[in-house]
Amino acid sequence: MIDRILRLGKETALYGLSTVVGRMLNFLLVPLYAHLLLPDENGVLATLYAYIAFAAVVYGLGMEQSLMRFWADASTAERPYVLRRSATAGAAGLIVSLVVLTIPSAVAKVLGFAPELAPLIGWAAVILAFDALAAVPFALLRMQRRPLAFATLKIANIVSTLLLTVYFLAVEELGIRGVLMANTAASVGTWFVLLAVTRHAWRPEGPDPGAASFSDLSRFGLPLIPAGLAGIALQVVDRPILRLLTDDATVGLYQINFRLGVFMMLFVGMFDFAWRPFFLQHARDADAPGLFARVFTYLMILLGSVFVLVSLFIDDLIRLPIGGGTLIPSLYWEGSVIIPLVLLGYIATGMYVVFLSGTYLEKKTGMIPVIGTIAAAVDIGLLFLLVPSLGIVGAALAMTVAHIVQAAGMYMVSRRYHRVPYEWARVGGLFALSFGIVAADAWLAPVPLSASGIILDLALCGLFAGGLILFRILRRDELSEVVSLIRSRRNGSA
Repeated sequence: MIDRILRLGKETALYGLSTVVGRMLNFLLVPLYAHLLLPDENGVLATLYAYIAFAAVVYGLGMEQSLMRFWADASTAERPYVLRRSATAGAAGLIVSLVVLTIPSAVAKVLGFAPELAPLIGWAAVILAFDALAAVPFALLRMQRRPLAFATLKIANIVSTLLLTVYFLAVEELGIRGVLMANTAASVGTWFVLLAVTRHAWRPEGPDPGAASFSDLSRFGLPLIPAGLAGIALQVVDRPILRLLTDDATVGLYQINFRLGVFMMLFVGMFDFAWRPFFLQHARDADAPGLFARVFTYLMILLGSVFVLVSLFIDDLIRLPIGGGTLIPSLYWEGSVIIPLVLLGYIATGMYVVFLSGTYLEKKTGMIPVIGTIAAAVDIGLLFLLVPSLGIVGAALAMTVAHIVQAAGMYMVSRRYHRVPYEWARVGGLFALSFGIVAADAWLAPVPLSASGIILDLALCGLFAGGLILFRILRRDELSEVVSLIRSRRNGSA
């Protein structure tokens, strides 16, 4: 069991190469946006990207996930046909974007943007089209178990986006338009490279031997569209509603601090990339339920550790001196109170990703949109209830509760199809320990960047690490087995 978990960890690390580097590079954009865009401009940009995220789900038609599910069962001769049929979503998205390019002012009006912002809609349409075209080839790389190629292309996309954004913002001073121009150029370039890298997989070697039809792919993928929309709503609907209830400057304050939760999103994202191919390929193993349960435990230990570390040190990080100022301008500091809530929301997302395995394995995707819709409704309802009195804290709290509802709903549905003996005693102990450490830090209120504050936070980190061992959340026998396996592999390769 441990050897397969280590293999999952290795592939997670390779996928994480793109995610880690990408998120760190994207993190560099946070101070760039904070320093070169006004809070209301950050608010407009956050709202526009929220709409892009919603539209991207519809553009994809669920075909990325359909490819992964049907590719796993297809023969070598069938796979090019499955790939080609899955890619039709990108062509449909391209047509929609061409239509949007002819009526950007009308679309801007519908979305509530001022007329002078209409050109931004055109750039957004191009980004959507080429990201949709790239989605299926990226999924193909995952199913081909080519994490290094996947990581390289993702990193190249993000590096080019970052460099172009710096140029258009800092040199050309193009503001929001420069951000979208940089994203557009990177998306177009990535798609062309993807076609070259995956070109051999598209070529059939004979007549269709009976591969999954477009109808089969659609029956699996289309129910994922409302699920995807609900999932995106959980991630970004708070921006438009917050804008409706407050103003662009408040959205900008929220957005900058929300993006500081990138550290948790980083680990959840890199795990998700490796997990879906992993559980599809090991579902028929005799010990699959126990294997999946142990993966869940280790994932929660990882995410719980990230939650503690980021919560303790984030106020020190954002105040780091950079040149004549700080990493994040002081007018955004008050919003850091939402960061622990954002981290908790991402932990719930990680749980949801694991629980999805049951519905995917049995091809029972019909309940996914129902659960997502319920969670999104909870999010929207809580936003209108909490934001007027709690502001951005209310928005973050609504998001966290909604993600917990989504994870709980998926757990209850998934266990009907695929029972997994999750180690809830260990996970519960982890949560109690993590919340206790973070609560103690909040109560003691260490002064950021002071010697006494850093020593206190380090001491709390030590207590957390000791608690993991003392309460047998992290077990010595499992650690010994991991160390022994790594040593044997090193000796075998020597």
